Amino acid sequence: MKKGNNVRKRAVGYARVSTIRQASQGFSLLSQSQRIAGIAQERGWDLKMFQDEGLSGYHMSNRQGIQSLITEIKCTKQIDYLIITKLDRLSRNAKELLQLMELFRKNGVTLISLTEQLDDLTTSMGMAQAQIYGAVAEFERSIIQENVRLGLANKFQQGRVISSQLPYGYFFNEQHKVQIETATSEVVKFLYKTYLEGKGYRKLSTLVREKFNTKLRPVNIKKILMNQRYIGIVKTNYGKRQDMYPTIIEKQTFADVQTLMTKKRQNCPRRRIKKEPQLLHGKLVCPVCKHHMSDNRVCSNGKTYNYYYCSVGTNYPRQDKAYHSYRLKSTDIERKVTETIRTIFKSEVFQGLFVKAVVRQLSAKKKVKAYEKHVTDRKQIFMQFENGELTVEQLKERLTITNDRDALRNRQRKVNLNMILGSFLKLGQQGFVDLIVSSITVDKRKNVKSILLGKGEFDLVHLQKELL
Repeated sequence: MKKGNNVRKRAVGYARVSTIRQASQGFSLLSQSQRIAGIAQERGWDLKMFQDEGLSGYHMSNRQGIQSLITEIKCTKQIDYLIITKLDRLSRNAKELLQLMELFRKNGVTLISLTEQLDDLTTSMGMAQAQIYGAVAEFERSIIQENVRLGLANKFQQGRVISSQLPYGYFFNEQHKVQIETATSEVVKFLYKTYLEGKGYRKLSTLVREKFNTKLRPVNIKKILMNQRYIGIVKTNYGKRQDMYPTIIEKQTFADVQTLMTKKRQNCPRRRIKKEPQLLHGKLVCPVCKHHMSDNRVCSNGKTYNYYYCSVGTNYPRQDKAYHSYRLKSTDIERKVTETIRTIFKSEVFQGLFVKAVVRQLSAKKKVKAYEKHVTDRKQIFMQFENGELTVEQLKERLTITNDRDALRNRQRKVNLNMILGSFLKLGQQGFVDLIVSSITVDKRKNVKSILLGKGEFDLVHLQKELL
């Protein structure tokens, strides 16, 4: 039986760390123990601590601390509270966690978590159990994730590669050990050697294509030149090892490459500055590959230069058939496009066509719905007349009301359209391009071929030739 109210309450505390490294450092266990002791002291409870150092929380059977805690609760029958810093310190196995909850319930032990604040529950025992089950369900995902992380950490500590993809120049042998691939490792050595001779990523891509008949994009070459695995070093969230990858590059060569890369970044005369979308952002189409062009803004010698370019074409090696470099000076192409728009909009014929198109686009759905409603109402009225439910005078009256209602809808629709058109006329140059222009095509000589509006219903360049 539990002691009376005039006797100090008895509490037990439990702390656990997951890894041997954490246990050897001690700070994590110490932190948990201090927090638990602080709560017990604040509330005037006697406290006895249990703990497990450097052991996984997936199974209770291999943890002496939790087993001693269970024995203490079962045998003494004098424990009032169990204090933990977090629920998953008890177990990361959902089934075992529920078994512990049942043990606490049978022995009258109140569980206090300093994170989940379970000590604030004041509902009935059945309600408490339901909430605990719900909490366990929420923890299942984090439990699985933790188990995966622990498995990867264990695999890494055993010297096994935790990735299924190896860097360029390596392969897995039959024993799943990392080995150097002769042909591709020669390419890696060539890249490091040639980069130190002053060649850039794009030039290296071309040279590799010519010398080894191998396609490597500039971005991939940069990654190769920065990868420490080529000197045998692997750094992950689980630690650092130097015995998993055989070396392809000498450490001094790797260091020299990193120094040169840093120097080039610092001395690069073309310094990128923060850019905002330009006027024709996302509208221009490359005449070579038909992809949308990107915009860029760079600063050189104190001057800012804006241009549009095809980022797809420049990502290929120069010797590749798909490679192409196509650029447009922003001021030139924007001037041509805006002049075309201004010229065509001065035409009264185009203004009439454009307004009709806008009205048709905005009112199409409303007209269909209104017409369907009108037809339905008239059918119902005539059916009532045919069934003898309406007299001739009532029929005329109903039809008059229906027609008046339709006329009112039409007037209201015209008012709404006029409001929309008024808002359209207030659009500035940027607003017009963003909302109305869908795409702009140019030829290889950098002349504007088409300016398509909306869903391509209007081509301003074509209309300009016809109307003007």
